[in-house]
Order: sequence, then C-alpha cells, then structure tokens
Amino acid sequence: MPYTFDSKEDISLFIKSPMEIDFTILFIAILTLIISGMLWWHYIVRKMAMQIHSQIKEKINIAIKQHSNQLDFRAKKLDNYNFLIHNLEQALIIQPEITLKI
Repeated sequence: MPYTFDSKEDISLFIKSPMEIDFTILFIAILTLIISGMLWWHYIVRKMAMQIHSQIKEKINIAIKQHSNQLDFRAKKLDNYNFLIHNLEQALIIQPEITLKI
C-alpha cells in the first residue's frame, strides 16, 4: 500500500523550501569560489617562488663563471710570472754581470 500524506506538514518533511535550496546552492558557490581563490593564490605564489629561484640560480651560475674565468686568468698570469722568473734565474746564472735595479 503506497504512503499517502494526510496533511501539508507531512509533505514538508520530504520537500525542502526554495529558500533552503537557494541557501545550499549559495553556500556551495561561495565555498567553490573560496577554494578556487586559494588554488589561484597558491599558483601565483608558487610561480613567484619559481621565478625568484631561477633568478638566484642564474646569479650563482654567473658568479661561478666569473670566478672560474678569474681563476684561469690568475693561473695563466702565474705561469707566465714563473716562466719569466725561471728565465731570469737562468740568465743570471749564465751572465752574472747582469745587475737588477729594483
């Protein structure tokens, strides 16, 4: 035997009013906007962090490159200096009459 409603109060137990439905939809919409805003904010913050990280990484690479260039330059100059000192010592041994004015 199917269930029959005796009064409007029995029907209201099963059917929600339009205000309740609107509030639920509004709540879900606001919650969705809040969550999407949080995700967007996270995306922006992460993008900025990645840009800062790449800039720092680029600065470090430039510093390493300059440092290695300076080390190469100094090594070449030191080799040249040692070569000249060695040649000078050899010249002084061979020709002791050379006098150095410092």
